[in-house]
Amino acid sequence: MTVFDDEVSQLTIVLKRVIELNARYRAGQLQTHVPEGLSDSERRLDELIEEFLPASHAALTEASRSLFYSLPVAFDPAESVGPYLAVVDRDGSGQPYRFLDMGAQIATSAFGENDPVVVRAILESLPYLQVALTRSNAPDAESAERSG
Repeated sequence: MTVFDDEVSQLTIVLKRVIELNARYRAGQLQTHVPEGLSDSERRLDELIEEFLPASHAALTEASRSLFYSLPVAFDPAESVGPYLAVVDRDGSGQPYRFLDMGAQIATSAFGENDPVVVRAILESLPYLQVALTRSNAPDAESAERSG
């Protein structure tokens, strides 16, 4: 047993899910999936979200009180694939609702969500990412000097 056994096990589950979702997406088996009531054009969108996407509404409400309100807090990155962003809400059978992310094909996310090529590149870069993240959180000489 090693210090990373639990993390490796969890990562293996995540990677298998990435592969499965990508295969389903590439086979055309995944599409948008939203609550039927969300299309009620007679009501305000925020009312519809509160009623039909209660977990997403709760996450957005909670996030509105914090600095990171602009982050997509109601999305479930583990269930997102390609241009389809999954939200934390589920339908009656437990499947996540998925929305088409119209910006998914732009430069910031040219391959969409959870593309295996991108995930592999991140894993291959893990040693460099770890160092970069560690170094970015360490105070540099200038900031240490300013803080006195």
